[in-house]
Amino acid sequence: MTTKRIETSRTQVGQKSLFIETIRDMETGRQIITVYKSYQTPVAFETADVLAVSENVFSSTTGRHIGIIEREYLGTIKSKRLERDEFENLLLETVIDEGLTERDI
Repeated sequence: MTTKRIETSRTQVGQKSLFIETIRDMETGRQIITVYKSYQTPVAFETADVLAVSENVFSSTTGRHIGIIEREYLGTIKSKRLERDEFENLLLETVIDEGLTERDI
């Protein structure tokens, strides 16, 4: 198995603990995945084929972060949020399908 050479960029949104991490393939420049995190916890992600948002099972601050992500970045609606276990499984499956490891996110 060959290891993908990746580059990760991290952007803090506002003054709070909301971050956007984008992972690119260094050889092709292709954006592989964008992961939206509240503190260090992934709460949404998108690839060319998948868009997923977790339900909020954390704090009210994380709930606000999810709302910001949906309104300002993804254009999704609350009713499309996935149960936390389903979200985590889909994220891991997507990461593996993209040739990444769990450590990469």
